[in-house]
Amino acid sequence: MQMRQQQSWRVWVGGLLIIFIGVGCAIQTPTPTAISTLPASSARPGLLTISPGDVLEVIVRRGAGEDRFTSTVRDNGQLSVSFIDLDVKGLTALEAESRLAESLAPYVKEPRVQVLFKQKVVPDRFYVFGEVNKPGVFPLTPGTTVVQALGEANGYTTEAYLPSVRVLRGGLEQPQILAADVDQLLHKGDLAQNLILKDQDIIYVPSSQIGDWNVFIKHIKPTLEVITQALQPIILYQTIKNN
Repeated sequence: MQMRQQQSWRVWVGGLLIIFIGVGCAIQTPTPTAISTLPASSARPGLLTISPGDVLEVIVRRGAGEDRFTSTVRDNGQLSVSFIDLDVKGLTALEAESRLAESLAPYVKEPRVQVLFKQKVVPDRFYVFGEVNKPGVFPLTPGTTVVQALGEANGYTTEAYLPSVRVLRGGLEQPQILAADVDQLLHKGDLAQNLILKDQDIIYVPSSQIGDWNVFIKHIKPTLEVITQALQPIILYQTIKNN
């Protein structure tokens, strides 16, 4: 049984890694809780999109001169640069540069615009892996439960063993493993099983009963680390780490 679980896990993880590493991830949410400070001279991460609360430095060059503006993206996605207000929510820095240059062109001769992140909002998130139809990473809003998380993952597969759903909390070094018997919740209305999620929680839906979860998590920990890192805005975290 243990050997079959390990083989099944390796096959599933291999396909998941190919998908996620190729696609990457840039999550946006209107309710961020953590802000990371970046130096203004940092590279403009191509994987990052602009979110409300981000602090941007905009450099407008015209001829031999230049103007610098530091502005916070408002809740409605608007960024104020000089006398221009522009909706930049969801844009990359390069896309924002192009939009700003177009908006300034009627007033500034051949403007050259550069956009840098000074502070980047890092939204809360959770992960869903295992026997679900759309495994991956999702933005966490306050009050999100295990059942809602499974809904975000387009539900569970016919192979899912719902009595053994688990939530891994507190990081992968020494995770707290919380039981979430979704079968008990759905068929007997046991609301105590519908846990409220926290930032970075990992929900795992197995295909069969797992006897010792601590041993199982220890076995799959290296793979989970690779996957969760692949789903982060990689350049942002490298910049934070190196500065």
